[in-house]
Amino acid sequence: MAVIDGIPGLEVRIVTNERPLFEHEDRDTQVSPKTVERYIEAQSNAEYEIHYSFKKPFPGNRPVSMIVTIDGKDVDEPMIRPFELFDPKGHVSYGPISQQAVGWVVQNYYFSKINIREAAVEAIPEELKKKLQPVGIITCEFYFLNNPRRNTHLHGAQKDIEELHSVSEKAIKGDALSHQTVLSDIKPTEEVEYYDADYADGGEPFATFHFYYRSLAALKDLHIVERTPEPLDILDSDDSVLGQMNREQLEAIVRRFREQEENRIRTKRERSDSVTVVGDEDDIGDRYQHSDPDLLEMRWVDLREQRNKLRVRQLPTAETEVIELD
Repeated sequence: MAVIDGIPGLEVRIVTNERPLFEHEDRDTQVSPKTVERYIEAQSNAEYEIHYSFKKPFPGNRPVSMIVTIDGKDVDEPMIRPFELFDPKGHVSYGPISQQAVGWVVQNYYFSKINIREAAVEAIPEELKKKLQPVGIITCEFYFLNNPRRNTHLHGAQKDIEELHSVSEKAIKGDALSHQTVLSDIKPTEEVEYYDADYADGGEPFATFHFYYRSLAALKDLHIVERTPEPLDILDSDDSVLGQMNREQLEAIVRRFREQEENRIRTKRERSDSVTVVGDEDDIGDRYQHSDPDLLEMRWVDLREQRNKLRVRQLPTAETEVIELD
């Protein structure tokens, strides 16, 4: 979960399939003390939610507003009243809520893979560049509020995020864009209340969280996630290399080792199918009972060589009885 050192008690995380997405940090990027940036892995066609919570020592005497901006569009702005701040279940933004003829509805966020076509020769229009600039970013800005008051005349208007149907490879070069956020079909939800309020502190947010979402391959292209080295390279290195790896890298190495071992066992079994085991049957049975089948040492003979020996003409010797036929 993302936190800001100067604002203890406030936590934000992106959740999909009821699990927080692992957050990667770009240590070469400098941000203001009230801002945090994290990179997360986007999973195609997976719904996601924005979870945030307040715990002490966060001040509990002022209302707070969070503006959710995704791919450059403001899509949600919940207000949390002081008595709601420390809800032990926390708070969730599922998607924009609006009032329609069928009642109150919500459209959930979900990751959608961008259709990237081969680069064209022509120049990229400036309008497209501006449109692509905020894509792949989830921003949560937090504000303190003054003088909140209920607005009984405001009705929720439907908000939307423009979907990119096809993008030139040349247009996203350098940004390694891979996904965008789209909204699901409408689903019924509970009624919400609208409030008017004044932004405190000159309208400046007291905390800003940026989540850059990309595919795993794109995160590797951006050098946010290190490429997993080959297992043999790890064996040849010292222990300090393993100590610098994160959990995902170590799991990838274990999977690579397992795949190589499975291929080795499969090859050995295929080889064993082409040979014949010789020797005492009881001895062989005992080996199968007490040995690992994958590590069984088998005595074998080349059947082709054996057949060739049988074809060699044998000359008579002194001990050979020869019967002459008329």
